[in-house]
Formats: sequence, C-alpha cells, structure tokens
Amino acid sequence: MPFDLVWTDQARKNLGKLEQGTAKRIFGKVNWANENNLLFLEKVASLPLMKYRVGAYRVFFEKGPENSLFAMTVRHRSKAYERVRGK
Repeated sequence: MPFDLVWTDQARKNLGKLEQGTAKRIFGKVNWANENNLLFLEKVASLPLMKYRVGAYRVFFEKGPENSLFAMTVRHRSKAYERVRGK
C-alpha cells in the first residue's frame, strides 16, 4: 500500500533550486516508487528520519500519523548529512 506522500515547503524549495531536469527526475522517481510500493527507505543513524536515494541526491522523510510520509528535504549526497544534522 503506498504512503500518503506530502512534499513539505522546504523539500519543494530544495527541488526548485536544482536544474529543472534533475528536479523532475527526483520528484518523478519518488512518486513512481511510492505508487509501485518500491519506496524502500533507510533509517538515518541517530536521527528520526528516513532517506531515499535518487542518484547523487538524498530525499529525507519523516513518518507522519497512520500511513503518511513527509518529504522534508532534498540534498546532494556530498552535503546531505551535514545539512540534516544542522552543521
């Protein structure tokens, strides 16, 4: 069963800063994986977040009530973990 996926304002802002083709690929891949029950999330160590890898980018999620999932932020892998941890 797919999640009720919600893209937060921050995640949309992150996508808006990327090249249009890259942003469309990330958005499309996450939504496609969710619709096809292939959104396999990994736990981020020591944080209450989950991550999904799309090429060189990481999409970070937070579980919501019931079956909802919030896309919190989108970052390039080289900066993803320092930004998530607040560095």
